[in-house]
Parts: sequence; structure tokens; C-alpha cells
Amino acid sequence: MALFYAAAMGLAGFGAASLFQSNQAAKALNVYYNVPLSVTGVILFILAFSVIIGGIKRIGNVASKIVPLMCVVYVLGALVICALNFDQVPYTLGLIIRDAFTGTAAVGGVIGTVIIWGVRRAIFSNEAGLGSASIAHAAVKTDYPIREGIVASLGPVIDTVVVCTATALVIIMSGFFGTEMYQSVKGAQVNFESSTDVITSGEHWQRQSTQIPAQTDPLRQFQDGQYVLSINGQQNAGNAVIKPMALKSNQVRLSLYKQTGDLAVAILGPSGRILGQLKLDNQERELKSERGVIARLIGHHQDQQWYSVILEMTPELKAQLDGALQLAFLPLSNTVNWHVDRIQMVNKLEGIALTTTSFDHFFKGFGSIFITFAVFLFAFSTLITWSYYGETGMIYMFGKRASLPYKLVFVGLIMVGAVESLDFVINFSDAMIGLLVIPNTIAILLLSKQVVNWTTEYFEQLKQGKITPYK
Repeated sequence: MALFYAAAMGLAGFGAASLFQSNQAAKALNVYYNVPLSVTGVILFILAFSVIIGGIKRIGNVASKIVPLMCVVYVLGALVICALNFDQVPYTLGLIIRDAFTGTAAVGGVIGTVIIWGVRRAIFSNEAGLGSASIAHAAVKTDYPIREGIVASLGPVIDTVVVCTATALVIIMSGFFGTEMYQSVKGAQVNFESSTDVITSGEHWQRQSTQIPAQTDPLRQFQDGQYVLSINGQQNAGNAVIKPMALKSNQVRLSLYKQTGDLAVAILGPSGRILGQLKLDNQERELKSERGVIARLIGHHQDQQWYSVILEMTPELKAQLDGALQLAFLPLSNTVNWHVDRIQMVNKLEGIALTTTSFDHFFKGFGSIFITFAVFLFAFSTLITWSYYGETGMIYMFGKRASLPYKLVFVGLIMVGAVESLDFVINFSDAMIGLLVIPNTIAILLLSKQVVNWTTEYFEQLKQGKITPYK
């Protein structure tokens, strides 16, 4: 079991550190400063190589002093945002709890899947249950292991309960959640502020700036400008054909408001022929053509409320469209009353890009400047830590001769992680970390009785004054 754990520790170091940390640092610098992903990978590689293989401790010592300060500033920034928007905190917490069981999470899959994702992310953030932190805590000087265990238990509280909750609150209060997690691409949108945004329309379609239903979501803004496209007519009222947009992404966002009736969205080919259409409701999620599925709908329909959905096109469809996307709206019921606005090509914000953008929404520059460079230093310090973890596992298995080869592979993977997709990195990291849980959980169960006895004995001695507290 120890050999299995040592091997898993070595592999987890590749995923949780080399790949993931370099990936997030590279994404952070790329989003705001257009630093090529490969350049960040090379810089991290050189720094990590200097410390991990070159033994230049001064760089690591500087990082070890700066990182805790940055952690404090980050948490304070999040808490200040929560304090300044305290009136939104109860609604935000309620939204998190409600959507976990009824909203996107529940409709998009099953509750069990949601819980699995929660456990995966929680373990990744605080390492609870992995046993990895015990490698670092074992290096301290103390006469009472139980006391160090109590200190170690603060890690999950700080990492997840404080830091992750504060981060989640900031992201949600910024409005960048759900379909608003996607950001519009410059120069590829239609918001009906111009009369040329609709090329052809039936007699019951009109651009209007009056009698527009009010928004009810306190955190998200689904409309853009003063005008929307509206229909109040019958099934034979005609279709609304929207002017083409530059095809700068494979995802397009639509803001909608349904009062009565059914409406479909269609994608038109270069010749104006309908390639496929999709009814805008919760039941139909795939846009099909004679060739099969060509697009999927992401998001959820809400009657009598403004909401947004994402239409995600397949690469095959995107190749067909010849560089431009043109949509049309088709009435499907005898009586149709809908409002449409903000048709945008979008890209999804993920990982650190979502966090930095959310903080910038409240404090301009805090996310783009402070968090971006803080993440770079966080990544660097984590690389050093996990290199030690993985090296410890390899030395246990193969002796000291395994130290250098492991370090070389470890730093080499830094450049791979910087340019890989986040999905691949997350899935690989989770799989490797999952291996650690198996032997560690078995060990915890086997040793739990002893730990309970030691803990009881420690607190009894503490209560009797036989042990001096905090010393």
C-alpha cells in the first residue's frame, strides 16, 4: 500500500503541479497581457529548474516570503468586495444552495454528479484526504504529533471555507456565472441599436425601445442598449433574418424573453438556406440537420423573465459557414410574443481568467494586475512544494538515484501544461489525485482507533496542565 501511495504521489505531482499550475499561470498572463502561453511556460521552467535542480534556494526563499502576503491581500480583497456588496450576499448564498438542487446543476445532470464535482474541486483546493500535506507537516519540530494535526486541520478551513467561498461570492456577485460566464468577442455582435441589424422581417416583427419587459435578475444584465427585436403576431407573421456576424467563435449568445407562444432559432448557410433550426425551450437541446447534430443549446428557458442561452456550433458547421454566421427567428405558434436582444459571438471564461475578470468588475486592476502576478507566484511556490512531494515518493520506491530523473520530468512537463487545454489538465490532475485517496483512506480507517486514543490522551493531558499550550 505504501508503494502504491508513493507511485501515486509521483504521478499526482505531474498533474496537480507541473501541468495545472503552469496552465493557470500561463492563462492568467495571456488573458490580460497577451503573453504567449509558451513564453510563460519557458519562464516557469527556468525558475523551477534553477530551484528544483540547480539548488538556488534564494529564489525559493523570496517566493516563500511573498506568497503568504499575497494570500492575505487576496482574501482581504474578496472580503472587502463582499462587505461593500453585503446586501447581495444573502441572495448569492441562496442562489448557490438553490441552484445546487434545482437550477442548472440539477437540470444539467444529476445531483450525484454535482456532488462528485464539488468533492473533486474541494480535494484539489485543500488536499484533504490525500495525505500529501502530511509530508510537509512531518518536517516540523514538535513533541506532540496531535498538535501538528490540529494545525494541519486549519488548511481546509482556510483554503475552502474562507478562500474558495469568498472567491465564489465575488464571481457570482459580478454576474459572471451561468451563460454570463461567456464574454463577448469584439466586433461580432448584434444589439438592434441600428435599424440595419434586421435584414428582413415579417409584418409583426419590430425594433422597439418602449414596452420592453423589465429585468428581474439582480446580478446579471441580459439586455444591451435601448432597443430590442420584438414579435407580437401569428405563426404566419414571417421570419426575422439577422444581419451576418463575423464568425470569431463557435459559440453565440442570445438574450430572450418569452411571454407567449413558441419560437425557433435557425442557422442559415451562405446561400440563405436554413441548415437547421431549434425550438427555444427546455426540452429541445440539439439543432439537427440532415447531417446530424450541428449545434447544441446551453442554458435554461424561463417564461416571463429575461434570460440568455448559448448556441454552440460543431466544427463541421463552422467550416460550412464561410466565415460568417447568420441567424433567423421563426414563429411556431398561432400567437407569438417574444423579445430578442444581444446576439453575440462569445468565448467562455474558465479557471483563473474567470476569477481575474470577476475581481476587475469591482476593483479595476486588482484582478488583471495583482491576481495575475500573484497566481504566477502561487504557481511557482506550488511547483517547488509538489516537486518535493513527488520526489519523496520516488526516493521511497527506487532510492536516491530516482531523484534527478523525476525532477527532470517534473520541470519538463511545466512547458506542456502551459500550452495544453484546461479540460485535459484538470481531468489528468483529478485522476492522479484520485489515486492518492485510495491508499490514504484505507490507512486512515486502519489507524483511526489509534488516532482517537492519542487525541483523547493529548487533550486530557492538556486539561490537567501536563502539557503547556502553544509551545
